[in-house]
Amino acid sequence: MDMSFLSFFPSEPHLIDSAYNLVVDAIYGSCHKERITGDFASVLETLKKIENPLVSLDIPSGWDIENGCLDGLQPSMLISLTCPKLCAHHFQGQHHYLGGWYTPRTLEIWYELNLPQYAGMDYAYQAYQKHY
Repeated sequence: MDMSFLSFFPSEPHLIDSAYNLVVDAIYGSCHKERITGDFASVLETLKKIENPLVSLDIPSGWDIENGCLDGLQPSMLISLTCPKLCAHHFQGQHHYLGGWYTPRTLEIWYELNLPQYAGMDYAYQAYQKHY
């Protein structure tokens, strides 16, 4: 797909901004109650300073799955997978898409998920609802 991957992570935000038009955050998962340290901490600090759009997959890196994180990454786009997590209430970016609404109906029934209609979701979710 002609996508480049980094062999090292630039330590200066301006190097990222000048080389890329968009950054995808799929780095660090959820449910971290303790402070992030080591290499991940420096990467997240650099990403907080970029000016180009940041897109987070499912849960922005450094956020708690339920409570979010005001000092974590603040993406301009959030792509929730399967369903929005509770932390999505704290998302303040421009676009929130529901990508991969792929919970099979049999699992919804088996686990009594009772998945709600998600108000405020962008076109990707609405298109799914029309087809399925």
